[in-house]
Amino acid sequence: YVTTPLLSEMSGRLQEGQVQFQTTDDLARAAQLVREPLQQHLIKFTQPEERQFFLDGTNRLWPEQARQDLKDDDLSIL
Repeated sequence: YVTTPLLSEMSGRLQEGQVQFQTTDDLARAAQLVREPLQQHLIKFTQPEERQFFLDGTNRLWPEQARQDLKDDDLSIL
């Protein structure tokens, strides 16, 4: 229910972009097309404190190189 508008927007972007899903380049292009609406949806339904919790957790769990440029609005945190 909550994700229906998101799924519609993502589907529309993929259709407009005529993504074929036949190559890895197609998959990368699809990810690029849907990243922004997915990111905005996840930001809308998370609290800053929750995002900070996961961001802080990377200090204990991830190697420094993996978390070097990480921000609280990255998909891996959201």
